[in-house]
Amino acid sequence: MTVTLTNYNTLSSASSNVSFTDEYEKEATHSIPLGSLEYSASNNYWIPQNYYYQNGGVFLQQNDGTSTKLPPTITFSYNATDGIIGVKIIELPFQQTNAGNLGGNSPAQVRTQVTGIQNLSYSLTYANTKWINVSISSNDSRGAAAWFSTLDNSANITAGIPRDYYRNQTSSGSQIYLYIFGRDSSNTLYDIHVEGLRANLSATVQGG
Repeated sequence: MTVTLTNYNTLSSASSNVSFTDEYEKEATHSIPLGSLEYSASNNYWIPQNYYYQNGGVFLQQNDGTSTKLPPTITFSYNATDGIIGVKIIELPFQQTNAGNLGGNSPAQVRTQVTGIQNLSYSLTYANTKWINVSISSNDSRGAAAWFSTLDNSANITAGIPRDYYRNQTSSGSQIYLYIFGRDSSNTLYDIHVEGLRANLSATVQGG
């Protein structure tokens, strides 16, 4: 299964691939437009700041790098009893027609409405995967570095997945990946449970 996430953010264009071997040894591909929500603070008396949104995550970009303010909707879990690693991906595609630009000094409000939720077919059974690879490609090395740190912290520090069960690295300054093979490094056992949801969103921006 390969899930391709495409971001239309003008500040930090990025794409994400999620690939894994499922229980039927089959492969499928689909693309999801993520859209973008971006806030730029052009303050001559303070450090220039840009906040941007990618798949549920909020990232802060400054001159010295990019940090994660809210994590994206890719979460991990680990069951120490049976050794099963859980990977949950919630895709948040936006309608491409929802485009606009708002500027000025008055307050602005963003309203988001969920228009539908869909269970993706590959998450119907438990322990359905031998391995999973999540890769992020970005035209901005600082954005890729923020994703690198976020996924690693979410997997190891938050979920408690042993570092012997996965590896992550950068293949270039703008591409990273997180490869999880589980307790069975030979990839013969189904020791990973992947589940996916797609929540379709509609967003509007209103000025004050």
